[in-house]
Amino acid sequence: MEKPSTIRLHFVLLVIVSALTLVDCLPAQALTTIYNFTAQSTCCGFPTNNDGSRPVGVIALGNTLYGTAQSGGISGIGTVFKVNVDGTGFTVLHYFTNSANPLAGLISSGNTLFGTTECCYGSVFAINTDGMAFRTLHFFPFLDSGMSPRAPLVMSGITLYGTSFGATPSFGYQPDPGSVFEINKDGTGFRYLYVFSIFNSGGAYPQAGLISSGDTFYG
Repeated sequence: MEKPSTIRLHFVLLVIVSALTLVDCLPAQALTTIYNFTAQSTCCGFPTNNDGSRPVGVIALGNTLYGTAQSGGISGIGTVFKVNVDGTGFTVLHYFTNSANPLAGLISSGNTLFGTTECCYGSVFAINTDGMAFRTLHFFPFLDSGMSPRAPLVMSGITLYGTSFGATPSFGYQPDPGSVFEINKDGTGFRYLYVFSIFNSGGAYPQAGLISSGDTFYG
C-alpha cells in the first residue's frame, strides 16, 4: 500500500493533467477590457488623475467589482473604487490623503470593505461599499515591526489577520523585519501574533498574505 503522501501527490498530478487536457480542448477566449484608467498629470511630484492608476486587485460582490489602485487619484497616492461587471458605473469610493498607496486588494464582510495601505508607515482601514464611513482601524508607528503591510487581509469571525513587511535598516536604525498581526473589525484588540527577526531562522520581510486551515495560518 502506498504512503498517504504519495497518494495525495498522485491525486494532485492527475488533477493538473486533467486540467491541462481540458484547456487544450477549449476554444480561444476573448479578453474584454471593461474599464481603462485615465491619463495622469503630475502634481507635487505625484501622478494624479480622477480615478487612480496601477490597480492591485478586485473582489466581486454580486454584479459589482471593488478594488484599490496603488497610485493616482486627486492626491496621487491611491483610491478605492467600484465598477459594474459590464464596465458601467465606475465610481471612486475614496481618495487616499493620509495613509497612502494600497498594495493589496480588499476583503468584505457584509457591506464593509477592509484593506491595508503601505506608505506613511501603513494602516488597516475600513469603508462601506457605498463609499461612506471611511475609517482607519490602525496606524502603524514609525520603525515598528508592523510597518508597511503589503498583502490582503484574511478574516475569521470578527477578527482580521495580516502580515507586514516591516522596515529595512536605514538612518542608523536596526531593521524591523515584519510581523503577523490581528485586529478586530471594529479596530479594537490589535496585537502582534509573531514578530520576525533577522537574527533567527524564521525568515523576515513577509510580502504575501496568509491562508488558514482550522486554527492555523500559513504564509
